[in-house]
Amino acid sequence: MALTITGSLTVSGSLKTGISNVDDSLIFAIDPSNQRSYVSGSTDIFDLVRYRKNSSPIDSVTGSVNNGVGVLTDTASIVALDFDGTDDHISFVTDPNTVGEYTFPLISTKGTRGGIPGASTGFTIVTHMKWTTAGGAGQFQIVQIRDGRSGEFPRGSISLSINWLFGGNQVIQFGGTGPYGAAFTQNYDFQTAGTFPSHKWHDVTMVATDDGSTGYHTLYIDGVQVDQYSNTNVNYRPYDFNTGVSIDIGNVPAIGFIYPLKFQLGGLYVHDRSFSDAEVKQNFDAYNGRFNFNT
Repeated sequence: MALTITGSLTVSGSLKTGISNVDDSLIFAIDPSNQRSYVSGSTDIFDLVRYRKNSSPIDSVTGSVNNGVGVLTDTASIVALDFDGTDDHISFVTDPNTVGEYTFPLISTKGTRGGIPGASTGFTIVTHMKWTTAGGAGQFQIVQIRDGRSGEFPRGSISLSINWLFGGNQVIQFGGTGPYGAAFTQNYDFQTAGTFPSHKWHDVTMVATDDGSTGYHTLYIDGVQVDQYSNTNVNYRPYDFNTGVSIDIGNVPAIGFIYPLKFQLGGLYVHDRSFSDAEVKQNFDAYNGRFNFNT
């Protein structure tokens, strides 16, 4: 049926793109259910923000789908990337551009916010996932965003991972590593709390803020804050803005000590500002009808 508008049309507020419910600050997004981001069987995956912004796919930020990451339809509403826990991973890697510099794919397009994480504005990472890794004695990477040209010795990183290295408990390790190797991470014991069971879809959101003297990482699971970490170290901010960043999902083979994670990924979104508690909940509610989180 066609839509016909006669007279005048007034729209107040903002029109959403459909990529994210809170997308005014969105600087990176992948969604396997969107064919502009991924087509089943392809070895490339596209950042929707840049793909949407530019007129040609050649201008988009392109990731590599490695070792046969599959796509499955979990239900009628969920299309997800399927990582087998053996060697599957996705990498967005920095490349030299025409003037010999390195790309910085997560730079803000807003002008007033400097990029990720920004000196004082923070950032938000939203992940929709279902994990099935049975266990072991290792660190199973969900996503790592790392700075610099060297995968072997990054200047700094921001990451989310499932970790069995701490007393045998299942924890989510969230936070980052500073430019001089100092770790700014927290281990949230979800096994004791019972908040992050396997074989169920979850919204895992990490919000970071830096007020110039103290840095904070706050972890939310399914729209609810479950943990927070703070540090006053002056080297908290992990990025040297003169280099590029790389994004690894499911594994970080360049570093070598990370174990592949067996999980499904429904989407990954990065915002160049800190969400409030209300915005985290708003974003969770917007996707809950699609993923039926924690059910």
